[in-house]
Amino acid sequence: MQQAGIHVSWELAANEWLQIEVILKRVPIDVLVADAVEAWHRARTTPRLARYFLPGWRGIPAVPEGVPRQPAKPHRHLRPVAGQSPEERGIF
Repeated sequence: MQQAGIHVSWELAANEWLQIEVILKRVPIDVLVADAVEAWHRARTTPRLARYFLPGWRGIPAVPEGVPRQPAKPHRHLRPVAGQSPEERGIF
């Protein structure tokens, strides 16, 4: 997720780690990262904790083994930073 530009705290409760373990058994990591990227960009405020993604991940249907998948496309999304113009951030 860090390669996708998502930086969150992974301080989770034990039951949340168990939920992630169950999710990982049925959904590939690249699918979870793609979902997190979409959720990250839809968020009204920048998510700070990984638990933000759990409800969405729980709703992803299982991906059967052997089903070909497209690799996650790396893309960089730029978020506005208060008080900085695009020129100051080196975007243009």
